[in-house]
Amino acid sequence: MQVSVIAGPSNVGKSTAAKALGEIRGARLLEVDDLARSSTSKALAFERDPSVWDQSPTSLCELLIGKGIALWPEIASWIDGSIIDTDQPTIIEGEGPSPGHLRAYQGADVAAVFVIEPDARRLHDTLSERSQSYRKLPPLQQANVVQMNVLYGEWLRHECDRQGIPWIESQPWATLLTRCTEALLESKEPGRVTAMRTLD
Repeated sequence: MQVSVIAGPSNVGKSTAAKALGEIRGARLLEVDDLARSSTSKALAFERDPSVWDQSPTSLCELLIGKGIALWPEIASWIDGSIIDTDQPTIIEGEGPSPGHLRAYQGADVAAVFVIEPDARRLHDTLSERSQSYRKLPPLQQANVVQMNVLYGEWLRHECDRQGIPWIESQPWATLLTRCTEALLESKEPGRVTAMRTLD
């Protein structure tokens, strides 16, 4: 397995799992957030405007999906370059890749898993603990951010089911790395795509 993609909403444990897996495999780590940070594209930089969080969770979720579409050409070039130009394993981690985009790459060289957190309270607690910018938001905007991530996770889950790509819940944290590793192997075996699901 040359390229592993660990994707999903923010603050679900993707980065921690990707870094740990990278150390185990001696892989280089490419973070999608780096693409968004360096871009001036409105589709990629919408989160820099504090007033954006006044929008409805549905509108915010649509912005996240649009962000993924805008990022995809760069992500695809990372994948293509990793397959063609290096023998070192590569892990691509972040918010942006979509199951539909990745489906075309599923095979011997690329595997993907999506990590989601369906519980709004857990998302709030994790964001409060890890994100200073989230803590600074007023309660209504915090609620919009949380619901945006819940809706985005639901959309990813639906798309994963449609495309035959595995997804897992972020909890429990203690087993996330193991479950990510198993799901990456599972993504190469289309007949096993239901093995890691924990939601109805």
